[in-house]
Amino acid sequence: MIKKIIEPFLPQPLRGTRFKSVEFLSTDTDRAVQSEVIDSYLADEEVKMLIGTSVLGEGVDLPISDALVYARGEKAEVSLLQNAYRVGTAVPGKTEALLVDFADRHSAKLLRHSEERLRTYYGEETFNVTVLDDISQLEGWVGAT
Repeated sequence: MIKKIIEPFLPQPLRGTRFKSVEFLSTDTDRAVQSEVIDSYLADEEVKMLIGTSVLGEGVDLPISDALVYARGEKAEVSLLQNAYRVGTAVPGKTEALLVDFADRHSAKLLRHSEERLRTYYGEETFNVTVLDDISQLEGWVGAT
């Protein structure tokens, strides 16, 4: 679902390329394909954005990343900050990154988790937090970093 929302905001790959601009990786994705997708992303080829589960977690080095879509629905502060700083400070001198998070409004428990994540973002002095009212407002942020 996230891929379908984000894809229209990115340039489409040329005809005949193997991958799309946005690729989703999960443990169900063949390891060889995972590696090829990541290599395409790191080489700044057709893959411009990765959406992943734990496949893109700890141990996968993606220093060129300047944006993170955080769609985990949890409230764990340590992993949240590790992931946020991972895209924001992965390269010496890098100071900016875009982090997109979602307010889970369909469940009271998940809404509380969203509120905890927002408090964490506001509690970090290095973060400049902007809350968008609607997904359509994202268009002005994609590519802004």
